[in-house]
Amino acid sequence: LKNADLAIVFDVGDFTRTRVIKDLIDDYGISVMNIDHHPHPENHGFTYNIVDIKSAATGCMVRSYLKEAREKPLTKEICDGIYTAVMTDTGCFRYSNTDTYCHSIAIECLENGVNTNLIYQKIYENSSKKRVSVLGEMISNISYDLEGEFAWSIVTNGVMKKYNATKNDLEGFADFIRSIEGVEVALVIYEADLRSCRINFRSNGRFTVNNIAKSFGGGGHAFASGAVVNKPLDEAKKEIINNTKNMIQEQMGTT
Repeated sequence: LKNADLAIVFDVGDFTRTRVIKDLIDDYGISVMNIDHHPHPENHGFTYNIVDIKSAATGCMVRSYLKEAREKPLTKEICDGIYTAVMTDTGCFRYSNTDTYCHSIAIECLENGVNTNLIYQKIYENSSKKRVSVLGEMISNISYDLEGEFAWSIVTNGVMKKYNATKNDLEGFADFIRSIEGVEVALVIYEADLRSCRINFRSNGRFTVNNIAKSFGGGGHAFASGAVVNKPLDEAKKEIINNTKNMIQEQMGTT
């Protein structure tokens, strides 16, 4: 990496989420290009920030670029990556951001031999036993407010250590809560370490949640966002839950 002239990252709404990679890039003074469809603050930290917030997926942006820059047809390997990017960014083509261009890309990938069933299985039907155990703990601790429209849960370091789970085992937990009947906004608070926690928001579309994430220094999409809160869990959780509840109530006055 130290000999690189340019590092290119994709779909990174917050540069700090790259963690060790960011540290290396900073240490070596490498220029960084970010290709993304998330809104960014002015102090995003990238040398070049190519953003199209109207694009349903970063994979759509990559496909558009390749269409202009590449004379040869796309290989199956390239299509595997593009299909995966578009599928995951659109919730398997279910989210409201899904448009006809997403489906046209899917058709192109199918015509190039992409095994869509295999990709789906590898991403969504490959849960480790550790993940299922932590998910069970998370489900058992779900709380509700605002007549069931706001639901949240907390995953502590103790639970993570109990099952020897990692951050990768936590993907999709907020989406699970959002799928509960009557829930409009879902929140999951993860204890990252003794001094900080991560928060993930998901909305079914009635309320925006990126404004809530921004209030904690994060960001993301209108209906899917997150942040890192640099406070211990015991100190932060009440503030996070109350602020989220208050912002939902503020929007209730306009919805």
